[in-house]
Amino acid sequence: MKIVVDDGYGNIKVVFRGENGIVKHIIPAMAVAGVYPVVSNSDDRIQVIRTEGEVFTVGSPHDAEDTRFQHYATSSMNRALVRYAIQRAGIADDVAFDLGVGLPIAQFFVGGKPNTTAIDAKIAHHKLQVFRVTDKDSLLSVPNQVACFPQSSGVALIHEDPDFDPDDIATVAVVDIGHRTTDVSVTIDGEMRMSRTGGIMDQGVAHARNRFRNALEQRFGLNMARMVDRAFLKKNVMISGERFDVSAEWQESVDETAQTIIRTVEALVDGTTDIDRIVLIGGGALIFGDTIQKTWKQAKVVGDPVFANALSWLSLMDE
Repeated sequence: MKIVVDDGYGNIKVVFRGENGIVKHIIPAMAVAGVYPVVSNSDDRIQVIRTEGEVFTVGSPHDAEDTRFQHYATSSMNRALVRYAIQRAGIADDVAFDLGVGLPIAQFFVGGKPNTTAIDAKIAHHKLQVFRVTDKDSLLSVPNQVACFPQSSGVALIHEDPDFDPDDIATVAVVDIGHRTTDVSVTIDGEMRMSRTGGIMDQGVAHARNRFRNALEQRFGLNMARMVDRAFLKKNVMISGERFDVSAEWQESVDETAQTIIRTVEALVDGTTDIDRIVLIGGGALIFGDTIQKTWKQAKVVGDPVFANALSWLSLMDE
């Protein structure tokens, strides 16, 4: 069995082939170190996971720790979250499987070449043992093989645009806007151009969320840490029982961040005037897509942007 996990900072996407076609799941990346005191044994959404000597309570939104730290991709927390997400997607604890995962392009490539140190570390990371802790430790199956892919590149390599003639030599950029990173892959006639491919750290949905939080705190004079995520999703906030519309602050934070992403991508790819199609993927495509398309007329959001990376990796694993 082949399972692909796109282990983002905000949500973890799980994809595999089931009896009736491709199965897709999204599981929030929520974990806190140690055994959280409100864990209920009757609620299997909240589990205690142990790996490499560390214990995490996974699945509870209460006091979940921020995943936006430097070595998250190979941390014990990441491994616990990934294995939890696989189980929550309906996969049996003892299943035999091959695993596909990814790395941001800025970590996957160095000087235009694969960063074997980072790739090998990511592969070895997922080969370590993971246990579910109940009245006794239950060992979860470890993947037989692990394949590691760069963000956005898989989509770039397999992308087919119905608007282009098959004989066209088309230049295509795939811009993957995630929670914390934005990755860009440029292909010309289906071949990757490493000189115009790369990643941008700290530019994504979290950047807009932070702008949004600052705007709310300035408006209301309150610490919005506990309310900002729901407010960003719903574009309103409840304070002392009264609901306030914050769509203006939301739109401003999104527009400002979108322009920052546009400028940094333009610099990375050395301009976009010669690019025939800019494909927007990732969860950020749903948030920034409308604003970005006003500047990049050749840009479009793919039909399933959230799962675009995972689906492309699953296709590459099948080859």
